[in-house]
Amino acid sequence: MAAICEILPMGTPSMVLNVQIAVLGRAGDHHLTRDRAARVLGCSQFHVGGLDLVSNKCNFTGFNVYALFQGTARQTISYIEAELERNHHIMGWLSPYNMKNNFTQNWYLNQIQFFIASQQAQMTSIEYGLRRELSLLFFNNTVDEFLYLTVSPIVERLKKYMDEIQRLSQLRTYPRRPFRISA
Repeated sequence: MAAICEILPMGTPSMVLNVQIAVLGRAGDHHLTRDRAARVLGCSQFHVGGLDLVSNKCNFTGFNVYALFQGTARQTISYIEAELERNHHIMGWLSPYNMKNNFTQNWYLNQIQFFIASQQAQMTSIEYGLRRELSLLFFNNTVDEFLYLTVSPIVERLKKYMDEIQRLSQLRTYPRRPFRISA
């Protein structure tokens, strides 16, 4: 059922534009097609560009969900995923190997914790907003499934990192280094 959440609010602008193209024919005026789609959707303007928002202000049912997910949520998730993949502190001090073997450095954990906590707060806000807006359109189990498939993976990843930071921060003795230190 989560697919219906993507089809209705997220797919509505594309569907309306495709219907207008079908009505005017392939050789139709693209500006007229977009103007008609904008009028049907109640948009002040209509921009076509991949997954970008078609407009910042429209009146179609589900626009708040569309804008929140296609704009804020997608951008935030992309930013967080990219940052988790390229942040050297996270890649080093929170690598699976370091977490498994309790190798840590509290100063770095404090630096990482601030970033992870701020991203968690942002994702929690997005999840709350999506839940609120989706609940106006769909049953709760459908909303739960949609959030589970789209937002929860990054929320769970951030939670895992935060749990590991908490656990590693409590350590006061560390395992012996697996390499020799010459005197």
